[in-house]
Amino acid sequence: MKTNILLSLLTGVLLLNGVAIFFWQRDSRSEHQHKRPPKITDVLNFSGDKEKMVDKLENEHFQQKDDLIAKQKSLRKELFLAENTPNRKDSLIQLIGTNQKAIESITLSYFTSIRKLSSEKQQKELNKLIEKMIQGPPHHHRKK
Repeated sequence: MKTNILLSLLTGVLLLNGVAIFFWQRDSRSEHQHKRPPKITDVLNFSGDKEKMVDKLENEHFQQKDDLIAKQKSLRKELFLAENTPNRKDSLIQLIGTNQKAIESITLSYFTSIRKLSSEKQQKELNKLIEKMIQGPPHHHRKK
């Protein structure tokens, strides 16, 4: 009888421990996942025709940007992982710079187009959004 009670208690404790770990893991996992930011139309409260225009701009922007980011990753992979001659390394570094310039250019064009459609209040919110974007996610540096 004592053994059954002890086993039941131990099973209950282990079950509660497993459930606690499951929820703890779920919460910590969401902190580290990179999520795409909310739609800019939601953040700036666009509606109607302006919302449709901004949604179209956003879709085009992210399609172009995603293509350039994929190209950037490919170039960096080749630079750091492939055996390259010094001339090829210089060429890759130049291509990476050119590609990054294209990313910045389309991003500037995107935000400029949105700014033209925005009221003064929306422009202030857009500025806050851009500042967050520039700041990026927090980086955890190694301790010295």
